[in-house]
Amino acid sequence: MATRGIRRAFIGVVAISLGTFGGTVQAANWTDRTVVSGFMSAVYSKTNEEIPFNGDAAEAGIDQDGSFQGTRYGVNIRSQISDQVNFASQLFASQEEEHFTVHLDWAFAGIKLSDDVTLRAGKIKYPVGLVNEYVDVGVAYPWIRAPLVIYSEGAEGPNATREAYTGFSLLLERLSGDWSYSADLFTGQVNLEGDISTVKNLAGLSLRADWNEILQLHVAANRGEMQAAEGVVPDPDMDGEQHRATLVGMKAEIDNVIVYAEGSKVTLGVAGGEDVTTDSAYLTVGYRLGNFLPHVTYQTWERKAEGETSGNDITTLGVRYDLNASTALKFEVSNIDTDGEGLFEPEPGEEVSSMTRLVSFAVDVVF
Repeated sequence: MATRGIRRAFIGVVAISLGTFGGTVQAANWTDRTVVSGFMSAVYSKTNEEIPFNGDAAEAGIDQDGSFQGTRYGVNIRSQISDQVNFASQLFASQEEEHFTVHLDWAFAGIKLSDDVTLRAGKIKYPVGLVNEYVDVGVAYPWIRAPLVIYSEGAEGPNATREAYTGFSLLLERLSGDWSYSADLFTGQVNLEGDISTVKNLAGLSLRADWNEILQLHVAANRGEMQAAEGVVPDPDMDGEQHRATLVGMKAEIDNVIVYAEGSKVTLGVAGGEDVTTDSAYLTVGYRLGNFLPHVTYQTWERKAEGETSGNDITTLGVRYDLNASTALKFEVSNIDTDGEGLFEPEPGEEVSSMTRLVSFAVDVVF
């Protein structure tokens, strides 16, 4: 029933967009201008720890019994409604417990105000992070899952990136020789995991520079106000407090060598107490050998709250094998060094091991 409702809502949004911006459009015209694509990732992971990693037991966190957490699929639909207007959306489903849940991941209209400037409105992918705008498309990057110290949204995680925001974006894109530049000024609100709170009055700026698809630089900063969702008892320490985040990143592909590096700092204001701060960073280095891409990643994040420190240092050895242009096989082994609870979610009285082994296998496909 939920899936049918989403489909009806999506079809309605497309129809409204076509009717509003396209005038009387024959079916053959807009279907010719519409592109449908998709992706799928099947992921299996297992640790040697009883306590779930990166999610509690109810949300299929990874533990010694194994988990398909991270298994997902998505369908993208893009339509060029007119020379000035386009529409883009994504239906997304991910593994939760023993079933998949489907939702409208993002959907927005883009209106070109000039050759360089586009106004976007709707539910828009969060423009923070090197890979966040395509973080679910596993074929697009070397890892099985994007580094969790930046790309994890759990309540105890780094909170540097989000899935999407609802609002407006003013996007400037420009070419200059071998360089391309973009500046994305965005505002809106973000509903946080579980819909228990919202970041309202969100305002941010994301800057990117790309040199000949060899070097990419990225910096972003945003802030917003934490508010309890309607019908939820507000957390007196967090309600009305400021959420601030900055992130810098670099990606390079020189001959057969690939490098990714990102760092972030997140601050959550706490009423009457010290701010909760999170510092995160990772570095990935890989080398292409034909269809194989072996790589190593070091991740670190530290969360300081109420005078206590918690965090993880994660070292990963992985290999990606490109079966063809649209399919990749991946295998990774990670050592997770934990201070406090980190990204583990123990029950009261449980203690997390200082070192945990995580093994993961994945198949990524685009179509």
